[in-house]
Amino acid sequence: MQIDLDSVGDGTMEIKEHYTAQAWLRWKASVGDHPDLVVRNKKREFAAWEFYDFSFSKDEVSRISESKMKVRALAQIAKDGNYALDKLPSGLHLITGKGNEWIFSGFSQEDETEQTVHVSLPSEATSAHVINPDASQTELVYAIVRPASKSSPLLLLSGGFGVFGVLMLGISLRAPKIHRQLQPLSIKTVTQAPAPALPDGSKWQLIGRTPGGRTIRLEITNVMFSSNGDRLVLGRTRNCVMW
Repeated sequence: MQIDLDSVGDGTMEIKEHYTAQAWLRWKASVGDHPDLVVRNKKREFAAWEFYDFSFSKDEVSRISESKMKVRALAQIAKDGNYALDKLPSGLHLITGKGNEWIFSGFSQEDETEQTVHVSLPSEATSAHVINPDASQTELVYAIVRPASKSSPLLLLSGGFGVFGVLMLGISLRAPKIHRQLQPLSIKTVTQAPAPALPDGSKWQLIGRTPGGRTIRLEITNVMFSSNGDRLVLGRTRNCVMW
């Protein structure tokens, strides 16, 4: 069995099973020739694992069956931030372990067959060690080194402007307000010029339209203008325009 873990505890698993000639024939007749039974048996065997993307193949010449699957949360994160791989088959013991490669071996309690498990930790793993290496239920614990997050210079600059704005707002609220006294406007008297008079013999024409669309033409002479005190007032009645 080969187990490869990633930095978040998910993993991929590959299981290769070798059979003798007689065992191969029995296995094919009962399970091997029925892929649905192969999947069912693997789900029962690894009931504690949440696996998906299951694939299965068999080699008739070498009498080897191979199962591949992906497993979610194969390594669980503990309260101290470390990861623990405690879902290994029971009956395994540590054979060797160094760096990111660990090998376990033991006999299955179901059919007394020998199992060898290779575990590859992610490249970010550190401080890997086994708890209770001589017990039947081994647990591989390791830590993940996370790179320090680098803040964007733009984010820092915007944060600085935000703090500066808050400080300036506080200063403006605490500063005493200056009341300005309104000054009265100076008004100058303008002498009105006399109204212009029409030259003798001159005539003006006013042309317009009524609300109903009729055209109105009004002629004004200098006599009409002077008889009203050099002014002319036009008004409108209901049916006509008058002056």
